[in-house]
Amino acid sequence: MPARKCSTCDVEVRNQVVICKRCEQELRRRLIDQAAHLSQLNLELRREVRKHQLLKSAGLAWRIPFNDAASQLIRRQSMLLAGWTQTVGRHIRPLPGPWCGRACTHPSCKAMRTRRPPAPSVPSRSIWLASFVGQLRRRQESRLLLEALRKLDHAVIALVDLPANRSRIHVGPCPNVWTLDDGGVEYCPGEVQAIFPLDERAPCYMTCQACQERWPSWQWNRVGSRILGRAEQLERQAKLAKAIGGAA
Repeated sequence: MPARKCSTCDVEVRNQVVICKRCEQELRRRLIDQAAHLSQLNLELRREVRKHQLLKSAGLAWRIPFNDAASQLIRRQSMLLAGWTQTVGRHIRPLPGPWCGRACTHPSCKAMRTRRPPAPSVPSRSIWLASFVGQLRRRQESRLLLEALRKLDHAVIALVDLPANRSRIHVGPCPNVWTLDDGGVEYCPGEVQAIFPLDERAPCYMTCQACQERWPSWQWNRVGSRILGRAEQLERQAKLAKAIGGAA
């Protein structure tokens, strides 16, 4: 029988298989890794919820919208595995049994239990699908599933492996003001950033890049109103300067 190419790479395959042995191992590995991906996505979602709650307490949530990328990927992962579980289940003929009333090590009983539909969870569905990769190797579904998992894993890694400075968010102008000797006032020219450490046990805080003032999270409610007031003041000054320049 003439050799053919693997449908996802350039390796030659025989015996009417659709994907090569290497791609079969990759497909099985990607399925098994879905539980770990779900854990990382849940961690990212908790970080985002924590960040949004603290900004909301400071009255600044409207300036920095909630990033639901992690929740969207969790939903996408669940729907993908659920759909492929149904698709593969249509090609798997159920076996009667098992006949043993309690746990046993009979190969026949193990095969019967394996063919049962998995629990509706990401770990159960991914492990169940991984057990049928060898049978899917001769079907086009193996190529489609591998391509779908590659796209999903790429999106998950792109979200999880962002640089560490993703925990640093620009909030607004520094509200600090100082009284001068001549009776005038001087406003801090710096900008305030909110710092959310990746370690959930580490405290969050705001800091100004110019005056180095630092506010812990329990002060955000008071500082947030001052930052908003300073931002509105600068906006009014900018509008007035534009109006004067236009009139001139």
